[in-house]
Amino acid sequence: VDNDVIFCALEQGLPQRIPWVPGVPEATLVLVDRGRVELDLKLVRNCASHGVLHLPATARHIHTTLLMAREHYEYECRLRGRIDKLDESLRGVRTVERAKSILISDRNLNEEAAYDFMRQRAMEKRVPIVAIATLIVDTHELLD
Repeated sequence: VDNDVIFCALEQGLPQRIPWVPGVPEATLVLVDRGRVELDLKLVRNCASHGVLHLPATARHIHTTLLMAREHYEYECRLRGRIDKLDESLRGVRTVERAKSILISDRNLNEEAAYDFMRQRAMEKRVPIVAIATLIVDTHELLD
């Protein structure tokens, strides 16, 4: 999808036709409610939209809905970015902990000395400590 905003008529079966539900939205989704039948809030929720526009709509309604939907979409994107960074950090912490346990068992180091060993190598090579920890873990798995 090469669009910033997609307007879709709110109809039964719409969630199955939206390519990114469930998943990461590729554009701001605004549902258009024609007001012909009672509003199905479960259907609205299942579409994972960023806004709903009820017809008949004035220019003011459209502008406000579009503004709020874009803000909601951009906020969601920022949150997904933060979640990705937190996931990456958590994986890094796990890798560092695993590498420390390998160093403790293989080199008879205590926990502090194992961490200092990795930190020193990381500073010497000018790489993040996670990179050193990953090498230790990967090398250990390769040799086992």
